[in-house]
Amino acid sequence: MALEVIHQGGDATIVPYGPLFDDIRKNRGFVDARGRPDIAAEIAEGDGSSELRRLLIRIAEENLYFSLGCDLGMHPEPEAKVTLRRVAGGYVQVVGIDYSALSTDDYDEFGNRVDRALRARSQGRNWRLWLQGCYVNFNFAHQPAVLAPSMWLWFFAKAKTDGKAIEEREYLIATLSDVLHSARVSETLKAKAK
Repeated sequence: MALEVIHQGGDATIVPYGPLFDDIRKNRGFVDARGRPDIAAEIAEGDGSSELRRLLIRIAEENLYFSLGCDLGMHPEPEAKVTLRRVAGGYVQVVGIDYSALSTDDYDEFGNRVDRALRARSQGRNWRLWLQGCYVNFNFAHQPAVLAPSMWLWFFAKAKTDGKAIEEREYLIATLSDVLHSARVSETLKAKAK
């Protein structure tokens, strides 16, 4: 298996938000890094992954999307083949920079293009991508509240050992970064002229 992709919807979140700590997330809260790679470089969740840090910086520099949150983690999958029982993964939630002008159809196409592009580059890898669309209640100070769609990109790499799983996850994040910033994918979340 090169790439398994799951598409799913989710509940609305509120941005900005404070820290989220539970059985899955250890998120320190929303950091507004739009157009600010210096701030993106300091996001604490990037401490555990040089590729996640590079992705966050690239998102801020290229200013096509902005990140609403991210995290990393590991877990076992004891039912998997012995060579694929360790899983390193995480997520990044992105929204188009002109979020109020985008529709769920735009995110559906975005997800489909991410799926196709990552699938083409995943041969020989044991990766899983979970695409979860969800609405966001944007409540930024000095701006009207807006309900708009976004996309969670959950990524997982499987291997025999923790070290190998982390190595695979780093390569997966680097590949995902290239996919997200390809013209074919990024054009789906650019606001259309009216």
